Amino acid sequence: MKRTKPAAGKATDQEYLPGCSILKEELGEFLDLDTDTDTDRLSPPQQCYETGVKRGESGPNVAQKTSELKFVIALLPDPVHTHLSVLFDQFAAAIQEGSQDEKYDFASSWLPWDDADPHYALFADEKASNREKAERENQPGIILFRKSLECPEIAGKLQSGCKEDLGALSEPYRQGLVVFVVGEEAPHGIHRDQFQNALAWIGALQAGAESKIKRLAILGPTFSGSLPSLAQVLSEPEIKAKLELPPDDQRLAIYSGSVSGNSAARLFQNTFDSHVRFHSFVQNDDEILHRFCSYIEKEQPTFDANRIAIISEDETAYGGSGVKLGKDENDCRKQALKLYYPRDISALRGAYQTKSLFDVGTSPQSADTQRRNLPSDLADPTGRVHDSIRSLR
Repeated sequence: MKRTKPAAGKATDQEYLPGCSILKEELGEFLDLDTDTDTDRLSPPQQCYETGVKRGESGPNVAQKTSELKFVIALLPDPVHTHLSVLFDQFAAAIQEGSQDEKYDFASSWLPWDDADPHYALFADEKASNREKAERENQPGIILFRKSLECPEIAGKLQSGCKEDLGALSEPYRQGLVVFVVGEEAPHGIHRDQFQNALAWIGALQAGAESKIKRLAILGPTFSGSLPSLAQVLSEPEIKAKLELPPDDQRLAIYSGSVSGNSAARLFQNTFDSHVRFHSFVQNDDEILHRFCSYIEKEQPTFDANRIAIISEDETAYGGSGVKLGKDENDCRKQALKLYYPRDISALRGAYQTKSLFDVGTSPQSADTQRRNLPSDLADPTGRVHDSIRSLR
């Protein structure tokens, strides 16, 4: 996937905030828009302009070329400000594989995150770079898929009806899939600005701010603890005004492949009643624990439930959800011991390897060169990660 690009080189793009020019360029190329003409002009949403600069209107061809596009907002772990870059890559790969199964081909992508850490001679340059980076990360990432062209031949001849279908699929980019990528972190949830800007971009592509956003689905969130932040954003009057949330079969679809907190999922669904259809494709933890307890009680009727321990991560809503069980004191889940471990504890495993704590090699080392302690900032030596309280020792 493409990472960040240098600041926009076109004079007409200088008025946009960082990241907007690249998104405009990606979408313009995908839709084959001649942005130099009035009819094909693509105007980014108002959030892409400096305060006081009014957004221009997009050309009439933009709404025509986007009328068949499908939109998805994917909520994925922030790959830079958390230690979950591997999980981000896995989910991104799953999106590509799922899109391929639905007859979409990958076209292009861009992500606002950049893990480079440049050094500047002047403090003013570093300050300007950090400000530009922060503004760029307010924009969502994007993954573009075109509709697959499939017209197989049998004995050198096209299948019956394929000639007519070929005309309908002659513009696969206009029938494509646009996935906006929004980051999230376990402690405080989704990135609000990225989500709002993703909706703004979809609105700009769907004929203007006056119309309702249609053909939208949300993939995620990754964490059960992110559901309250998503509910908060969707409940904002401005967001509700943009979204089309009818109480019927066309409800806003929100599907997650990893949320397992039962109470959080039920509360989220009840918040929007019939306007949202939420579903997670993994079994909830309450049911898993209930089945485990039932199995233990069946196999060993005299088993003491106090010998069961629930080990959860700290600093997250999901980790704390394990203590909110049923009111039945005889329920083995209620009697289980609750223990917590530090988040990102897996960083220890990597630290033992990268710091060579126990690697003495083939030659003996002096006591001065042997390392017996790990640094306290081993998980975040540069201070970039902000999903936990930073150690200052």
